Amino acid sequence: MDSLDSSVIIAGQKLFILQGDRSDSLQWEKYGFRLECPQGAVSKDTEVAVTALAGGNFKVPKGTVLVSAVYAISVSKGLLKPLVIELQHCVDLRNTSQTGCLKFVRAPLKSPYQFSIVEGGSFRVGKRYGSIKREQFSCMGIVAEMSNGDT
Repeated sequence: MDSLDSSVIIAGQKLFILQGDRSDSLQWEKYGFRLECPQGAVSKDTEVAVTALAGGNFKVPKGTVLVSAVYAISVSKGLLKPLVIELQHCVDLRNTSQTGCLKFVRAPLKSPYQFSIVEGGSFRVGKRYGSIKREQFSCMGIVAEMSNGDT
């Protein structure tokens, strides 16, 4: 992930190799990242590079706060079908009304990392991971909307 600037704090890096002829379920539990690749979603030997970021010049939408690490994700070849990524968050979801407060966000792979909300994704009561299907990757994370609009 050579395009990241010096303002980011890198927690860890991992390279996954996807075969494409079978479904894959890849987990990087140390940094709260999971990837589901359905059969036929990628061509043979597609590389997915993931860098877990613990800090940086991150700008999230007004009224939100980051509740996950930020993950810089790149794929070496075009996808044939979406992949499912699951990111760990730190929110204790106790009822369904709380699940709507969490949103996935994305930003370009350059500073300042200006995040915008991504439509879709799901969060479940009692679970610490959110999941979303993606065909394009960049910096990804999860934010919580603050009830009073302050961050």
